[in-house]
Amino acid sequence: MSSGFFTDLSPIRYEGPDSVNPLAYRFYNKDEVVLGKRMEDHLRFA
Repeated sequence: MSSGFFTDLSPIRYEGPDSVNPLAYRFYNKDEVVLGKRMEDHLRFA
């Protein structure tokens, strides 16, 4: 039942802390707890 609204968008990538891309991950620690859940669980879709 997917309609394909966002088929032309590429996935958001990790580019590191020096990235100038506003749509890039700059920091990622999968074991850090944020609001009671690990970052890996929050960003599972990535």
